[in-house]
Amino acid sequence: MLMNVGSLGGDTYVAALNDRGAVVGISRNGSRENRAFLYENNRIKDLGTLGGPWARAEDINDQGVIVGSSVADATGGPEQTFIYERGRMRALFSHPDGSRPTAINNRGEVIGYIGGEGGLPFLYKGGQLVMLEELPEVVAAGWTDLVVEDINDRGWITGYGRRNGGVQSFVLKPR
Repeated sequence: MLMNVGSLGGDTYVAALNDRGAVVGISRNGSRENRAFLYENNRIKDLGTLGGPWARAEDINDQGVIVGSSVADATGGPEQTFIYERGRMRALFSHPDGSRPTAINNRGEVIGYIGGEGGLPFLYKGGQLVMLEELPEVVAAGWTDLVVEDINDRGWITGYGRRNGGVQSFVLKPR
């Protein structure tokens, strides 16, 4: 079976789905603004923004908690990471260089980038922001330019980066 998730009025791009079949992504609305959406129970829903003109959803865990990014005000500025749960969007944290998440696990741990994609990779866990390239085990092993892809429910992070003069893949098990 192939299902169309619909749209908010324009092009729609799916980013992720959870084990319950809920889908998230980005869709243009009738005003041609990019908006984060949730598709479940055969309906697509605009999740709103943090106050600016656009938002995008990046991932959803099995509890239905959505992570994404949004511009926080109408004048622009850097995108900030949001959490959407129980029908409400809120900033996860604020950083002057902005942030963009890539994944969330079922424990609510989020990975992504400070400064947007291609910036500095982070782990947000238990209310704390951890810069991954500053972890002792990452520094000691000589890893740089990390790209984080996913995080599982054990907190293990997958991705790739530079090491020994080349690009290599990793599984990081933060302590």
